[in-house]
Parts: sequence; structure tokens; C-alpha cells
Amino acid sequence: MIEGWSVVPERAAVDAAGPHAEVAHGDGVTFAYGADALVVIVDAGDRPHGTAVDNANTLMLREPLPSETTQWMNSTSKSKPLLGFVRMTDGCLALGKLCQATSTTAA
Repeated sequence: MIEGWSVVPERAAVDAAGPHAEVAHGDGVTFAYGADALVVIVDAGDRPHGTAVDNANTLMLREPLPSETTQWMNSTSKSKPLLGFVRMTDGCLALGKLCQATSTTAA
């Protein structure tokens, strides 16, 4: 497993999901779903109303997301780790295992 806070090539981050992982891209985010994990790679940058790293403890995934990712996140919550990365210019910063939480805001 990749140690938290290390910078790795994006291929290594995707490979953390396991062999033959399915990959889906959204606005500012890439998901890789495989036998070993669900990997979430978020682009670095300030996107207050989009998918982004919110603070040291929170990674925000905001819709729209690729359609298959909802199923992946639901199936991963009990069976596989959710691994987080931040895409930077020199590779992907490993955040380590993430805890999944949901929140909705009434319109």
C-alpha cells in the first residue's frame, strides 16, 4: 500500500485500485475502481463549489459525478478501502484511507 503523504506517479495511484481497474473521469476528479480499492484522485486547486480538497480533513465530491461512481462508492463502503490522492504537478499526493460521509443541503 502507498504510504500517506508520499507523492507517487498517477499510474501508481490508479494501480492502488488493483489490476484491471475501471477508470472514470469527472470535473476535477478521477476514480479508479478495482479488486483492491476505490481510488479518488482530486485535482489540486481552489474550487469552492466543485469537487476539491476542502481542508486538512475533508475532501468534497460534488455532483455531477460520473454515473458509475455512485454504485462504486455504495459497494465500497463495507468491502474495500477508499483511498484518496491529490493530483499535483509532480505526481499525486497520497492522503491515505478516507472515511466516506454524505451530506445534503436543502434547496
